[in-house]
Amino acid sequence: MKTGWADSAACDVTMTSDGREGSVAWSQLLNIAGALTFSRLLIAIVFPFLISMWWLALAFYLVAVTTDVLDGYVARRTGTDSPAGAILDGWVDKVLHVNVIWSMVNAEYLPGWWMIILFSREILQLPLVAALPGPIYEGHSPVHPPVLSGKIASFLFVVMISTLLVGITEPSWYFTCAIGLFGTIAALQYLAREFVSGFRTGSVSVPLQK
Repeated sequence: MKTGWADSAACDVTMTSDGREGSVAWSQLLNIAGALTFSRLLIAIVFPFLISMWWLALAFYLVAVTTDVLDGYVARRTGTDSPAGAILDGWVDKVLHVNVIWSMVNAEYLPGWWMIILFSREILQLPLVAALPGPIYEGHSPVHPPVLSGKIASFLFVVMISTLLVGITEPSWYFTCAIGLFGTIAALQYLAREFVSGFRTGSVSVPLQK
Protein backbone atom coordinates (compact mmCIF):
# COMPACT_ATOMS: atom_id res chain seq x y z
CA MET A 1 0.00 0.00 0.00
CA LYS A 2 1.14 3.52 -0.54
CA THR A 3 2.12 5.81 2.29
CA GLY A 4 0.57 9.13 1.25
CA TRP A 5 -3.21 9.65 1.47
CA ALA A 6 -3.43 11.28 -1.95
CA ASP A 7 -0.29 10.55 -3.85
CA SER A 8 -2.30 9.78 -6.96
CA ALA A 9 -5.86 10.09 -8.15
CA ALA A 10 -5.28 6.99 -10.25
CA CYS A 11 -5.16 3.39 -9.08
CA ASP A 12 -1.82 3.14 -7.30
CA VAL A 13 -0.37 -0.35 -7.58
CA THR A 14 2.87 -1.08 -5.76
CA MET A 15 5.28 -3.98 -5.64
CA THR A 16 4.97 -6.63 -2.96
CA SER A 17 7.47 -6.66 -0.09
CA ASP A 18 9.59 -9.35 -1.71
CA GLY A 19 9.87 -7.45 -4.98
CA ARG A 20 7.26 -9.38 -6.95
CA GLU A 21 4.21 -7.98 -8.71
CA GLY A 22 1.00 -9.63 -7.56
CA SER A 23 -2.30 -10.26 -9.26
CA VAL A 24 -5.34 -8.13 -8.47
CA ALA A 25 -7.82 -10.14 -6.37
CA TRP A 26 -10.36 -9.38 -3.64
CA SER A 27 -8.74 -12.04 -1.45
CA GLN A 28 -5.72 -9.74 -1.07
CA LEU A 29 -7.87 -7.48 1.12
CA LEU A 30 -8.70 -10.16 3.68
CA ASN A 31 -5.99 -9.28 6.18
CA ILE A 32 -5.19 -6.80 8.97
CA ALA A 33 -3.98 -4.13 6.57
CA GLY A 34 -7.17 -4.44 4.54
CA ALA A 35 -9.26 -4.17 7.71
CA LEU A 36 -7.46 -0.93 8.61
CA THR A 37 -8.23 0.49 5.17
CA PHE A 38 -11.89 -0.55 5.38
CA SER A 39 -12.13 1.08 8.82
CA ARG A 40 -11.10 4.36 7.19
CA LEU A 41 -13.93 3.95 4.69
CA LEU A 42 -16.40 3.51 7.55
CA ILE A 43 -15.12 6.71 9.16
CA ALA A 44 -15.59 8.52 5.86
CA ILE A 45 -19.21 7.34 5.72
CA VAL A 46 -20.09 8.44 9.26
CA PHE A 47 -18.07 11.68 9.31
CA PRO A 48 -20.91 13.92 8.03
CA PHE A 49 -22.93 12.88 11.09
CA LEU A 50 -20.08 13.83 13.45
CA ILE A 51 -19.30 17.31 12.18
CA SER A 52 -21.67 19.02 14.63
CA MET A 53 -19.41 17.80 17.47
CA TRP A 54 -15.99 19.15 16.51
CA TRP A 55 -14.08 17.14 19.13
CA LEU A 56 -15.61 13.87 17.98
CA ALA A 57 -15.11 14.74 14.32
CA LEU A 58 -11.45 15.57 15.00
CA ALA A 59 -10.92 12.35 16.96
CA PHE A 60 -12.38 10.18 14.21
CA TYR A 61 -10.46 12.06 11.52
CA LEU A 62 -7.14 11.59 13.33
CA VAL A 63 -7.94 7.89 13.73
CA ALA A 64 -8.55 7.71 9.97
CA VAL A 65 -5.24 9.43 9.23
CA THR A 66 -3.49 7.03 11.59
CA THR A 67 -4.96 4.02 9.77
CA ASP A 68 -3.63 5.45 6.52
CA VAL A 69 -0.13 5.30 7.97
CA LEU A 70 -0.59 1.96 9.67
CA ASP A 71 -2.16 -0.03 6.83
CA GLY A 72 0.89 0.36 4.61
CA TYR A 73 3.28 -0.38 7.46
CA VAL A 74 1.33 -3.44 8.56
CA ALA A 75 1.07 -4.70 4.98
CA ARG A 76 4.83 -4.47 4.48
CA ARG A 77 5.63 -6.03 7.86
CA THR A 78 3.27 -8.94 7.31
CA GLY A 79 4.06 -9.43 3.63
CA THR A 80 0.47 -8.72 2.61
CA ASP A 81 1.04 -5.58 0.54
CA SER A 82 -0.67 -6.08 -2.81
CA PRO A 83 -2.04 -4.35 -5.92
CA ALA A 84 -5.62 -4.69 -4.66
CA GLY A 85 -4.65 -3.19 -1.29
CA ALA A 86 -2.93 -0.25 -2.94
CA ILE A 87 -5.92 0.43 -5.20
CA LEU A 88 -8.33 0.35 -2.25
CA ASP A 89 -6.03 2.51 -0.12
CA GLY A 90 -5.83 5.26 -2.74
CA TRP A 91 -9.55 5.43 -3.42
CA VAL A 92 -10.57 5.28 0.24
CA ASP A 93 -8.34 8.28 0.85
CA LYS A 94 -10.24 10.19 -1.81
CA VAL A 95 -13.61 9.25 -0.34
CA LEU A 96 -12.49 10.23 3.15
CA HIS A 97 -11.23 13.70 2.30
CA VAL A 98 -14.04 14.57 -0.08
CA ASN A 99 -16.53 13.64 2.64
CA VAL A 100 -14.58 15.54 5.30
CA ILE A 101 -14.29 18.76 3.28
CA TRP A 102 -17.88 18.54 2.01
CA SER A 103 -19.07 18.14 5.60
CA MET A 104 -16.99 21.12 6.73
CA VAL A 105 -18.38 23.24 3.91
CA ASN A 106 -21.93 22.36 4.99
CA ALA A 107 -20.99 23.27 8.57
CA GLU A 108 -19.60 26.60 7.31
CA TYR A 109 -16.01 25.93 8.32
CA LEU A 110 -14.92 27.08 4.86
CA PRO A 111 -16.47 28.35 1.60
CA GLY A 112 -17.57 25.75 -0.92
CA TRP A 113 -15.53 27.19 -3.78
CA TRP A 114 -12.34 26.42 -1.86
CA MET A 115 -12.93 22.78 -2.78
CA ILE A 116 -11.82 23.58 -6.33
CA ILE A 117 -8.43 24.65 -4.99
CA LEU A 118 -8.12 21.92 -2.38
CA PHE A 119 -8.88 19.17 -4.90
CA SER A 120 -7.00 20.70 -7.83
CA ARG A 121 -4.71 17.65 -7.88
CA GLU A 122 -7.61 15.23 -8.22
CA ILE A 123 -9.35 17.39 -10.84
CA LEU A 124 -6.21 17.60 -12.98
CA GLN A 125 -5.66 13.85 -12.67
CA LEU A 126 -9.08 12.89 -14.01
CA PRO A 127 -7.53 11.72 -17.34
CA LEU A 128 -5.64 9.05 -15.37
CA VAL A 129 -8.88 7.71 -13.92
CA ALA A 130 -10.11 6.97 -17.43
CA ALA A 131 -6.80 5.76 -18.82
CA LEU A 132 -5.39 3.41 -16.18
CA PRO A 133 -8.12 0.77 -15.69
CA GLY A 134 -7.41 -0.55 -19.19
CA PRO A 135 -3.73 -1.32 -18.58
CA ILE A 136 -4.57 -2.88 -15.21
CA TYR A 137 -7.26 -5.07 -16.81
CA GLU A 138 -4.75 -6.14 -19.47
CA GLY A 139 -2.41 -7.38 -16.75
CA HIS A 140 -0.12 -4.38 -16.32
CA SER A 141 0.55 -3.21 -12.77
CA PRO A 142 1.62 0.45 -13.02
CA VAL A 143 3.94 1.50 -10.21
CA HIS A 144 3.46 5.10 -9.08
CA PRO A 145 6.26 6.32 -6.82
CA PRO A 146 5.04 9.28 -4.76
CA VAL A 147 6.47 12.74 -5.40
CA LEU A 148 7.57 15.21 -2.74
CA SER A 149 5.02 17.85 -3.76
CA GLY A 150 2.20 15.34 -3.25
CA LYS A 151 3.46 14.44 0.23
CA ILE A 152 3.65 18.12 1.20
CA ALA A 153 0.10 18.73 -0.02
CA SER A 154 -1.14 15.71 1.93
CA PHE A 155 0.53 16.87 5.14
CA LEU A 156 -0.84 20.40 4.79
CA PHE A 157 -4.30 18.94 4.20
CA VAL A 158 -4.22 17.14 7.54
CA VAL A 159 -2.92 20.24 9.36
CA MET A 160 -5.58 22.50 7.81
CA ILE A 161 -8.48 20.19 8.66
CA SER A 162 -7.25 19.70 12.22
CA THR A 163 -6.74 23.41 12.90
CA LEU A 164 -10.13 24.33 11.44
CA LEU A 165 -11.92 21.77 13.60
CA VAL A 166 -10.37 23.20 16.77
CA GLY A 167 -11.40 26.71 15.75
CA ILE A 168 -8.14 28.13 14.37
CA THR A 169 -9.39 29.75 11.17
CA GLU A 170 -6.83 32.46 10.39
CA PRO A 171 -4.27 30.31 8.50
CA SER A 172 -6.89 28.29 6.57
CA TRP A 173 -6.76 30.39 3.40
CA TYR A 174 -2.96 30.19 3.29
CA PHE A 175 -3.12 26.43 3.83
CA THR A 176 -5.67 26.19 1.01
CA CYS A 177 -3.45 28.11 -1.41
CA ALA A 178 -0.40 26.03 -0.48
CA ILE A 179 -2.34 22.78 -0.89
CA GLY A 180 -3.58 23.93 -4.28
CA LEU A 181 -0.07 24.90 -5.36
CA PHE A 182 1.69 21.71 -4.28
CA GLY A 183 -1.26 19.61 -5.42
CA THR A 184 -1.15 21.14 -8.90
CA ILE A 185 2.59 20.57 -9.13
CA ALA A 186 2.12 16.94 -8.08
CA ALA A 187 -0.69 16.41 -10.60
CA LEU A 188 1.40 17.83 -13.45
CA GLN A 189 4.29 15.58 -12.47
CA TYR A 190 2.03 12.52 -12.45
CA LEU A 191 0.42 13.45 -15.77
CA ALA A 192 3.74 14.12 -17.47
CA ARG A 193 5.13 10.82 -16.21
CA GLU A 194 2.13 8.82 -17.40
CA PHE A 195 1.79 10.48 -20.80
CA VAL A 196 5.52 10.03 -21.50
CA SER A 197 5.38 6.35 -20.49
CA GLY A 198 2.11 5.66 -22.29
CA PHE A 199 0.39 4.96 -18.96
CA ARG A 200 2.81 2.12 -18.23
CA THR A 201 4.96 3.72 -15.51
CA GLY A 202 7.11 0.97 -14.06
CA SER A 203 4.61 -1.63 -15.20
CA VAL A 204 5.09 -5.31 -15.86
CA SER A 205 2.64 -7.86 -17.17
CA VAL A 206 0.97 -10.09 -14.60
CA PRO A 207 -2.00 -12.47 -14.82
CA LEU A 208 -5.12 -10.97 -13.27
CA GLN A 209 -7.23 -13.25 -11.11
CA LYS A 210 -10.89 -13.23 -12.11
